[in-house]
Amino acid sequence: MKAIWNGKFDFDYAKAQEPTKERYYAERRQQTEWGAFVSFAWSFGSKNENFIYSPKRLLGKRVEHLERIERMQRSAILKDVIATCMDYSKVKIEPNSVIYCDIPYNTFRKHYRIKFDFMKFYDWAAACKFPVYFSEYTCYDKRFELVWEKEVQSRINVRALGEKSLMRTERLFHNGVKI
Repeated sequence: MKAIWNGKFDFDYAKAQEPTKERYYAERRQQTEWGAFVSFAWSFGSKNENFIYSPKRLLGKRVEHLERIERMQRSAILKDVIATCMDYSKVKIEPNSVIYCDIPYNTFRKHYRIKFDFMKFYDWAAACKFPVYFSEYTCYDKRFELVWEKEVQSRINVRALGEKSLMRTERLFHNGVKI
């Protein structure tokens, strides 16, 4: 996604594409800027029901989302941001980096269609010599400190509970390492 932040990404091309589930699954794992973009922008819900850019949604919403990304791209604050979509243990991390990992929520692990070894991630993050942050509803591992929390409306699998939404407290945890 570095191309997105450094101004080399072709947003006109992205806006002209018609995302489908088939394309999403075929292209999201490509180790290219396009693959990272597809994974980021053409997301499904945890049960593959909430395709952001499905034909049910207005084209205007898709373009609006891409325009937000374009504005972020022009932000000087993000000029050195590198976003990846891959196994955290395989990312080459530059010196003086600050890392944010968007891991699956442990409390909703049965709703994800991937296997994620939380203890292996916690061990990795705790052993890192650079700051690592991750979001979760709760983290009982005492090696991490809570640095932020906010009550939010969650829509993860609430239909199964017979509700339209569910209030949850999002939390941001940190491994305690300072730069």
